[in-house]
Amino acid sequence: MFREYNCPGNIREIRNVIERAVILSTKDKIDPELLPEPVTVKKAPTRIGDPVPLDAIEELHIRRILESSRSLHEAACILGIDQATLWRKRKQLGILLYFETHHL
Repeated sequence: MFREYNCPGNIREIRNVIERAVILSTKDKIDPELLPEPVTVKKAPTRIGDPVPLDAIEELHIRRILESSRSLHEAACILGIDQATLWRKRKQLGILLYFETHHL
């Protein structure tokens, strides 16, 4: 569910959403109705040619490349940009890598 969630904030926002759901839950699982609508509403995946801003396509492409790459260096090479540029774009877009979220 959270993979499709375009978090406008940062990791703290996601953490707050999860904490709230855990507190309100009466079960061992978090029910979708305890989550805010943007998390539970599944939208169709963005595709090239869809009427969306170019930034949305760029973000989606960067996210997919990062998910399928073994390293930031490999992702930067695939994208044809410098590793430092990819690092900055990730920060601007709020894209966290696995090792950055593993402590949660």
